[in-house]
Amino acid sequence: MTLYEVRQHIKSSRSDMWNVLPGFPLPDRLRRRTTTSGPEFEADNYDHLAVYMPVVSLSIAWGLTDDDDFTEEWHQNFADKKARGVWLDILWNGAPIDRQAGVVVDGAKCTLPRPKRELEGEATIGWEISGWQHLIFGLVNTLAGVSSVQFEDYVQKAGFFVRE
Repeated sequence: MTLYEVRQHIKSSRSDMWNVLPGFPLPDRLRRRTTTSGPEFEADNYDHLAVYMPVVSLSIAWGLTDDDDFTEEWHQNFADKKARGVWLDILWNGAPIDRQAGVVVDGAKCTLPRPKRELEGEATIGWEISGWQHLIFGLVNTLAGVSSVQFEDYVQKAGFFVRE
């Protein structure tokens, strides 16, 4: 199966075609830290894993932290100013085949795609996301319990424009 075909499956899917599992650990990404009681290990985790039920080889994992203290001007539009950079990975038989950068915003109420800054000289004139980013992040937000209306409100409040 090609990446194009995988994306077509995702584009044509409905949220009820996905089985969502919370807190998906990555056992090969252990972090060791030393404490007064000795060494401790903790695994990096995705916040969610969704398996596509018609083709169980296809899954999407999202929420793996990339940056605990993400800062860009656009996320300051939300009530909770803290943001966390995360990864969204599309997996085939558990192996990553595509990756998108995202940002968890507003007290973890929504995960938005990381936009491209549009510049005019030195000034920021907008924040662009692709149609694919809009679709995939809209899907995972729906799978996490965020309505499509709420997701669109977040996209608008962030000041993003979607380039098809």
